[in-house]
Amino acid sequence: MLKKKSSMTLQPDPGASVCTDWYLTTWDANTGVVYSSIFLYNSCEIMGSGSAGTGPAVQDSINVLAKQFCEGLSDQQMQTINNTLNEYNAFNCATRYLSGYFKTSSIQFKFCIENISESAQYHPGQNSISFSNNYAASRVDMLEHELYHAYQDRLYPGGT
Repeated sequence: MLKKKSSMTLQPDPGASVCTDWYLTTWDANTGVVYSSIFLYNSCEIMGSGSAGTGPAVQDSINVLAKQFCEGLSDQQMQTINNTLNEYNAFNCATRYLSGYFKTSSIQFKFCIENISESAQYHPGQNSISFSNNYAASRVDMLEHELYHAYQDRLYPGGT
């Protein structure tokens, strides 16, 4: 029986090995055109009793990083941002480190989808991250980039 992709949820069995291939990708943030993609390495994780992406660490990421949303966001837009935060927390060792850093520092962000000239933008004075549209809000690489700016701002204020 065939099911629509949107109605299927794939979850690995406990004890199964889930592997991720990591690439260095250069692309145009405005057009989405990929210029190059170089395979770097792969990493594997053995799943525990729960499925990847639903454990306490991911929920902690959402609770810590996304305490606020801009007014006017739909439930779907807030869910898109939450999904991106879920992916971010499990994306790689650097993003897990930054999630932990922001959590232990009690740093929280406000997330917006609004009319801005860039695909995504960190606003240091407001401690907020804006995305230009729903697609940009769904991109974990854009969130990662903006949270690195937030981290830079903590180490070198005004140096974003």
